[in-house]
Amino acid sequence: MKIRVLWGIACLALHANSLAGDVYTDDYYQQHVIATEHTDTLDKSWNWLVLGDWGRNGHFSQRSVAQWMDIAARQFDVDMIVSTGDNFYDNGIASVDDPYWQTSFENVYHGPHLFSNWYVVLGNHDYRGNWQAKYAETQKQDSQAQLKWLTQQLAEHQDATWTFVIGHHPLYSSGKRYGKNKAIRNVLEPLLEQYQVDAYFAGHEHDLQHNQPAGKHMAHFVSGAGSEIRPTGQREFTRFAASTAGFAAVSVNARETLIQFINDQGDVIYSHSLQPHKEAAQ
Repeated sequence: MKIRVLWGIACLALHANSLAGDVYTDDYYQQHVIATEHTDTLDKSWNWLVLGDWGRNGHFSQRSVAQWMDIAARQFDVDMIVSTGDNFYDNGIASVDDPYWQTSFENVYHGPHLFSNWYVVLGNHDYRGNWQAKYAETQKQDSQAQLKWLTQQLAEHQDATWTFVIGHHPLYSSGKRYGKNKAIRNVLEPLLEQYQVDAYFAGHEHDLQHNQPAGKHMAHFVSGAGSEIRPTGQREFTRFAASTAGFAAVSVNARETLIQFINDQGDVIYSHSLQPHKEAAQ
């Protein structure tokens, strides 16, 4: 099985630091289990969590989401954590020494099973700060060069069993920005559909969504409920939308991709299964 994940803006590997005094015993995890009608993970799967719009110094629901992310990371044996952006509110960070690193990241995502690689997309709030200090890889911003790179990557890996693209801004939204995504959609959707991308994961909207526009192959998932929540709704393309804090758990093998939305109480509130369609699928 070949899987290709393309990050919309940038990638960064981070490691959460543990806080002294927290105790994570077997009894703790036996008492905190995510109940799901599916097996914990698919057979021979690659497992990851998707979180977005989170960095608020632990306010709103950030800490409760982080708690259940740690439980999910243990239960689902995750290989990585993906952020869909807006990692530090309201204005990003000032430098590599900004205390937000501790107060919004290390002091919140300190569960022992969050010691995994974090792959992070930049959101609009991140760009308000010193994004060059935060992510050296993004110092050169050229939209045409980025689009060319994305096209090349999709072309080179079009034989992959699965292709996922991750960005910050959704192409379709059932929430606050319903009807306001046309500009980015007109640029990206034809390209992603051409190369039969299986799913596009985004944030920006502070809720959880699964959108499936009529006549399109690619599934659209929004995981931007890492902290503050906004109202969402039902649109013509909405499969699921919930104004609740939480994150997504993704499990991928050669036969299936399972996406589960988990709220900050540890409940699976929605699940959806994708099947591969490409000739490369075994």
